[in-house]
Amino acid sequence: MKPLHLTMSAFGPYSDKVEVDFSLLGNEGLYLVTGDTGAGKTTIFDAITYALYGTASGDNRSNNMLRSDFASIDIPTYVNLKFDCRGELYEVKRNPEYMRKSKRGDKEVREPANASLIYPDGKVVTNVKEVNSEIEELLGINREQFTQTVMIAQGDFLKLLISGTKERGEILQKIFNTKDFKDFQKEIKSIVLEMEKELSDDRKNILRLAGEIEVEQDSEEGKRLLSWSEEQNVSNSVELLKILETILKFQEEKLNTKREDLQRATKENSEISAEKVKAENGNESINRLKNKKNQLEEHKDKAEEQDEIKKRLELSKLAIKKVQPLEREWEQMDFKLGEEEKIAKEQQETLLKLRKELEEAEVQFKIQGEKTKERENLAYELKELEKNLPEYEVLQNKMDLKAEYEEKLKKTKYDFEGILNEKENSQKELDSLLEELKILKDKPLELERLNQKLGEVETTLMKLERTWELYNKWEVSKDRLKVKQLEYEEVEEKYESAFKQYNELQKLFLREQAGLLAKNLKEDEECPVCGSKIHPKPAKLSGDVPSEEEIREVKEKSEELNRKVSEISEMCSAEKAREESFRNSLLEEAEVLSLTEELDYLKDELKKLKAAKNILKVELSEKIKAVKNEIERKTELETLETKIREEVAKHSKKSEELSALIKTLEIEISGSSSEIEVMKKQLKFENFNVAESYYYESKERLAEMESDYNSSKEKAESLRGKVSSNEAVLKERSLNLKSLKEEVEALKKSFEKALKDEGFKNEIIYKQYLFTDEELTEMEEILNEYKSKKDMLENEIQQLERDTANFEFMNLDILDERLKSSEEKVGSLNEEYANLMSKVNSNKNHIENLKALIEKIGEREGEYSDYKILSDTANGEIVGKEKISFETYLQMAYFNQIIQAANQRLRKMTNERYQLKRREESTNLRSQSGLELDVLDNYTGKTRDVRSLSGGESFKASLSLAFGLSDIVQQHAGGVQIDTMFIDEGFGSLDINSLDMAITTLQNLSGNNRLIGIISHVEELKERIDRQIVVKQSNNGSTLNII
Repeated sequence: MKPLHLTMSAFGPYSDKVEVDFSLLGNEGLYLVTGDTGAGKTTIFDAITYALYGTASGDNRSNNMLRSDFASIDIPTYVNLKFDCRGELYEVKRNPEYMRKSKRGDKEVREPANASLIYPDGKVVTNVKEVNSEIEELLGINREQFTQTVMIAQGDFLKLLISGTKERGEILQKIFNTKDFKDFQKEIKSIVLEMEKELSDDRKNILRLAGEIEVEQDSEEGKRLLSWSEEQNVSNSVELLKILETILKFQEEKLNTKREDLQRATKENSEISAEKVKAENGNESINRLKNKKNQLEEHKDKAEEQDEIKKRLELSKLAIKKVQPLEREWEQMDFKLGEEEKIAKEQQETLLKLRKELEEAEVQFKIQGEKTKERENLAYELKELEKNLPEYEVLQNKMDLKAEYEEKLKKTKYDFEGILNEKENSQKELDSLLEELKILKDKPLELERLNQKLGEVETTLMKLERTWELYNKWEVSKDRLKVKQLEYEEVEEKYESAFKQYNELQKLFLREQAGLLAKNLKEDEECPVCGSKIHPKPAKLSGDVPSEEEIREVKEKSEELNRKVSEISEMCSAEKAREESFRNSLLEEAEVLSLTEELDYLKDELKKLKAAKNILKVELSEKIKAVKNEIERKTELETLETKIREEVAKHSKKSEELSALIKTLEIEISGSSSEIEVMKKQLKFENFNVAESYYYESKERLAEMESDYNSSKEKAESLRGKVSSNEAVLKERSLNLKSLKEEVEALKKSFEKALKDEGFKNEIIYKQYLFTDEELTEMEEILNEYKSKKDMLENEIQQLERDTANFEFMNLDILDERLKSSEEKVGSLNEEYANLMSKVNSNKNHIENLKALIEKIGEREGEYSDYKILSDTANGEIVGKEKISFETYLQMAYFNQIIQAANQRLRKMTNERYQLKRREESTNLRSQSGLELDVLDNYTGKTRDVRSLSGGESFKASLSLAFGLSDIVQQHAGGVQIDTMFIDEGFGSLDINSLDMAITTLQNLSGNNRLIGIISHVEELKERIDRQIVVKQSNNGSTLNII
């Protein structure tokens, strides 16, 4: 991939659109990006990375920081990159989310992030996610690989060099996609921990179930079981099963004997109970016969009331069917007559009103006819004025032109005086500016020296900051471990309490089995224990008995707490491992920084050293800030000098132009005044506006007069027609009213005749018998109910007399005494049998569960052993060996290739003195290892930690490692071709000889059609590299140009 043309708009420090044509820099070799600190050099590379992957080149610049603070609200923010990939041209455009000016109104709206990719054949891909996917597939590398191989951003030089195994592993994981191997390690370890927990729980459950077996403690079997439980020898499960089988056999024989006793007592109780039921039924039938006879006599007393209801029902039906229809017909016709009379009255009033309006309209029509002469005169005057309007327009144009000349003359004289004053002030400002520029001449050289010192301090601070963060992580991990240990003790106590409660409820539930069975017994259904269908005295519950649901809830709570105990135990183990890892890493960092290994005093030493370096950093930063301000001032003054010189020349030219214009305007004004006076004398009105106003007012008045005449004529004609129409309608309605009155009178007489024929003396009596449908239905229901109840009572009496014909009333006290004695005997035997059956069933369940658990443990232990060996190997946790995980082992192979490629450059840049080596043996067996890096000093023949290198040596090693990583990533990414590389900062720490070696190495790398860009403030690089992108900053944003 090789960039060809880059466009940035309102991006970073660039306030407007700027373009970088990379074709001007050639196809191979080195080029330099130089300029003031903060001017926007790194932004060029940020824009390339953002265009391709949607994020900047460094990790410290997020997308919401990309919009330029210098840009005005109406300038869009975007990046457009044209690049060559395998000989074909591609174009990608992106914009971040930002606030822009609305297309309607002045408010701001949010512009969403977007992206597009144009292929060589014209195909266009849009949508951010799709463009990201297409770019990665096209280039063959992701963003992390790109920044490590193509674009090495600020701070990334040292990251790979000085990191430990853990941090370096995280970097290599992103680049070589080894996370799947890490996930495999976690998965296999999770399986082993789960298997350990299950085996531990199963062993605990064996002890728990053995302790729940119910047996007499003083029996021989009870003593053997107690002895086995106290030893807690779970592995000797055969002995346990023999003991339990003997206990169960003895308890089942005892249960069979108790069942036979219960069956005999239950049969005797059933016979007595049947005899008592027969006596009770006979007594009840005699009492019911007597009650029914009394109810029949009381019912017969209501006969007269029923006859009165029947009479009212019949009269109501006559009134509703024979009389009410005639009454309704008469009332409807009478209502219609009233409505017609009301309408006739309203029409009479309307006719009177129309006649009055007609008289007024005739008068108005006559008045408008008398104004005919006035309308004709006004029309003639308008016609004459319309002919003269063009002359008024000519006059108005001449007057407007004269006013325009006068206003322009006034403004020109004012501008002429202002220009002369500005010219004088600009000359004074230019003289002062030239004096200040002499003072600021050498400030850029001073800034380079200060930046180099600041870089050395920041490198030391970065190492201190990493150690400080590691110390804080160790303290947090140590405190978190204490919290988890306390939490484990608390949850374990809750689990023991819940487990105890579950055992107590289970025992109580089993003791009450007889009562629970008796609770569901029904007459004529067999008892599940003795088989009897008569249950004279079922067993009773002794008190509050827990339900199976309650026991299950307590059991689930106990099991959940047990799972939680295991989870917290695992967390404690994991946190302990983290705490030890942080401690070991911290000791290693302290050794590199030559600090104390006593962790209690390390924090104070870190604070002191960090404070001293920060004070020095602040002092240097303040000096740099001051020098930058002076350099900015110098740049502003240089720009201002050119601007002021241009202004002085411009003022001189402008003053000459204004003087000539004043003379021309004075001549034009004089000529216009003479022409205007001649035209005013020839016309009636003073100007065009007055004539035009009079014309339109007269035209409007004429139209109004003609409209009044036409409307008065139309109104009079309309009213004449309405009066004639209303008179005809009113005459016809009078004839209809007479006919309606006669019809109403005839209907009234028919209604009165019907009242008399059906036996109603008057209308009031008739109204009393007009019952509603609900009232009629209620009376019919009362009559029917009376008859139905009488028939039912007579039938029941006849049946009861037949049932009691051969039966006499009996005394039940003797039978109750016999039944009570029998029930007490059955209840006692039933309770004894249920308690014994509960023990047997409970023990059977426990024995079956124990057999299943013992078999399960035997199967799982072999499988657990295999998984444990595999997990320890994959996670680098084999006791007594180096902690090298499966993923680290794979990364070591990649790292060895990177080191081999890096040493090819490092040996050249250090005159064969240094070469990098992966540390073969771990310094301790407590922390992860395998990716530690050392350096071999061929001058001394000794190997030491790479972090002991000086600032300049670290830069050379970092640069070599970065290029080695680039080579290996290309090899493992399917032969990806990298035609361009970018390096951001780092050269300021090199001396002259080292700088020569670095430049020579880079020049050799840039051969074979590869172009390498370097960002740097170093002055020597400006002298050695001809092709340059120069970035300049100002108060209005940055600019750039290619030289």
